[in-house]
This record gives sequence, structure tokens and C-alpha cells, in this order.
Amino acid sequence: MKSKKIFLVGIFLFIIGFMSLCQHMGVIRLGYLLGREKIIYKELSNLNRALYFEKASLKSPRYLNNLACGNLGLNVVSGVQLRRISVVSSARDSKNENRISKKLARLFGFNSKAVAKPMKKN
Repeated sequence: MKSKKIFLVGIFLFIIGFMSLCQHMGVIRLGYLLGREKIIYKELSNLNRALYFEKASLKSPRYLNNLACGNLGLNVVSGVQLRRISVVSSARDSKNENRISKKLARLFGFNSKAVAKPMKKN
């Protein structure tokens, strides 16, 4: 009877020790996984920062101007090449604007397809 109790207590202690060992090994395994995830997080953070700076540099006016003028062969627009198109508020004003724009087109010799139309009221 006494040996049976000692045997059961021994088995109970063995089971508790084995469960403690399994739990400790699981914690160690999770620690290694967490370490790998931290390394991946740092790499992705650095990549994100690099992409953020690259995005900012690609949006800069100086970069866009160099790209347009150098690589694409576009020229900077001079003030003579710009035309102002006014927004008119009524049908009567739009007829007047169209009449004036046609006269200016004939005077300066350019063929404009711009037509003044009245604004739609919301």
C-alpha cells in the first residue's frame, strides 16, 4: 500500500516535470520565432522607409522637369503659348466670349477649338 502511494506520487511528479519541460521548450521555440519576426520587421521597415523616400524624390518638381525635358524631349511652355480660358456664368456671356475668341483667333492666326459654355449651377 505504501509502495503504491510512493509509485503514484512518483508518476505524478514525473508527469508534472514532463509538462513543465514541454512548456519550457515551447517558450524557447516561440522566442526563436519572435526573433525571426523581429528581423523581418526591421527589414520591411527599412524597405518601407526607402520606398517612401523614393516616392518623395519621384514626385519632386525638379525630378519631373529633368525627366520631361531630358528624357522625353518636352520643352518648357513660354507665356506666349498659354491661352486663358475664362469660365462664363450665363449664356449671353458665353456668346460674347465665343465671338471675342473667334476674332482673336483670326487676328493671331491660330485655330482654337475652345468654346466658352455657361457653368452648370449645382
